[in-house]
Amino acid sequence: MPRPEFTDVRVGGGERRQRRDRRLVIASRATTTQVVYLKNVHKFLKWCVRNDFIFDSVSCLDELLADYFHYILDMDLGKSVAKKCYYGVVMLLPEFKLRLPVAKACLAGFEALHPSVSYPPMSWDLAGLVAMNLVVSGDVDCAIAVVLAFECLFRINEVINIRARDVADSMDPRIGAFYTKMAVSLPKTKTGKNKWAEVTSKPVMVLLRSLVRRRGPDERLFDFSADTLRRKFKRSCRSVGLSAPYVFHSLRHGGATHRFMMGEPLEDILRHGRWASTKSARHYVQSGRALLLAVSVDPGVLARARVVATYVINYLISLSQ
Repeated sequence: MPRPEFTDVRVGGGERRQRRDRRLVIASRATTTQVVYLKNVHKFLKWCVRNDFIFDSVSCLDELLADYFHYILDMDLGKSVAKKCYYGVVMLLPEFKLRLPVAKACLAGFEALHPSVSYPPMSWDLAGLVAMNLVVSGDVDCAIAVVLAFECLFRINEVINIRARDVADSMDPRIGAFYTKMAVSLPKTKTGKNKWAEVTSKPVMVLLRSLVRRRGPDERLFDFSADTLRRKFKRSCRSVGLSAPYVFHSLRHGGATHRFMMGEPLEDILRHGRWASTKSARHYVQSGRALLLAVSVDPGVLARARVVATYVINYLISLSQ
């Protein structure tokens, strides 16, 4: 194994030795996060080169990051660019995490000027209406994906990457005869590997079985991309007359809120939704009711949704047989 390289750098007025190799530090983040963070750090470095800026100390780096964040603000590039750059620098230089106070304060100011907008949760009635509109448009599998996301609290990348072999039906020999429910294995998720989603609705179980029968063990249940599903979902929302900023993630939020309002224990919902942070998940679920009330939906749309929601799953089952 080659010997790690070292270099002398001056930090805070003193000399110390620092490793150049940061591969293991970077590996502590998910691959997708690595790519996003490194991309935005690279943008910052290009900006420094373009303007002939040089930093040779932590305080200088802190001030340059603050200047760069003001450039992002003035150019209206979005606060997410600043956040990804900051956390990318911290990923590469974790020893500086508590030594960039100006840059950190700039992020807080960004948040104050441009507060985050919470995407509203979607009720089951509206989810059913959107699913039926997708059926009418000829996108039956997209409609099934909508129903599954609401039932199992799936994120969009989780639902499109399910393979037939990932579905464990009752008495599955891989688990044992004692298991009489249905679950979906999720080899890779946002919050870690080898997660587990349980299907609790019997009609949805029937729907999922019909979908699995149409696929080979290694085939994905859905043969479209996340971007395609996201685009068709948004188009369907507009088509049925929904003006609120619903996104596909509104199904996950809506499903969790629905369970909470139906009296399911909060701890069970958190387990069902595979949340990594209990504190944030509690706020996420408990705020759902207030967000539902804050959304304005046309009464005519609501009336149609209530009717459609009562039969949409059975209709999808009939189409999938």
